[in-house]
Amino acid sequence: MALPHTVEVLAPVFGVIALGAVLRKTGFVSAEALKAMRALCYWVGLPCVLFLALASRGFSAEAGQTLLVVVAGMAACIVVCYIGAATVRMPWAQVGSFVHTGYRGNLAFVGLAVIASAYPSGASGESEAQATAALVLGPMVILYNVIAVTVLKIGRERFSAAALGSIVRAILTNPLVIACALGGALSAMGWKLPAVVDKTVGLVGRFAMPLALVCVGGALVSTPIRGRLAWSLLAGAIKVSVGPVAGYLVAMRLGLGGQQLAVAMILLACPTAIASYVLTE
Repeated sequence: MALPHTVEVLAPVFGVIALGAVLRKTGFVSAEALKAMRALCYWVGLPCVLFLALASRGFSAEAGQTLLVVVAGMAACIVVCYIGAATVRMPWAQVGSFVHTGYRGNLAFVGLAVIASAYPSGASGESEAQATAALVLGPMVILYNVIAVTVLKIGRERFSAAALGSIVRAILTNPLVIACALGGALSAMGWKLPAVVDKTVGLVGRFAMPLALVCVGGALVSTPIRGRLAWSLLAGAIKVSVGPVAGYLVAMRLGLGGQQLAVAMILLACPTAIASYVLTE
């Protein structure tokens, strides 16, 4: 991707994020309003995007390959984070938070928006790249939550039936997972959405991307930085460097290229998710 095109793709994304930061910093958008916007995005907008992608296309072989690349990059980040934690002699109680920060990317709020900017929708609906990203997001949400609870529990407390139950409950009640399950079931049964429903769900889903970016900007100026800044920077550096490199090597082995490779690289290069802070707390 040439530099002018990269700037053309990323400038609108960062512009909307900056708008969200300004709106929150100036008080034009209150903390309560930002919370409501984030909930609207998380519970309504993004689920509509995922549901429509799966209901209209189903899980393809291309999406499966892209998912494999993203999982490989995530696994590499986890391994390198543990090695890094041991190298800097990090207290064991802090390792889980460090690893969590180092592998979890903001796929839903940033990844989908960047891909939508790079490969915009056409007259017939979302692009192939957007559809592939949406199909990858569902399984990644499940993996992110399972691994998050696992790494954060290790070193803090022993596993228990209650802890296991909380993992299962978090997955089963996640709106993104529910949307993927419903969309996948509809596709598997060969049912087509009525045109009116298809257009309505698509229309609702379209507000998710810009609203998600506004929420990211607002969160950036609202979320406090705590603990060792150097460790946070190290985890962030691992997230945006190790993941893409490892994923690229796997993608080359699989023969991925074009939009498929671009989608995987964008998802792996996504910055650490704000959810990392919430779950760590």
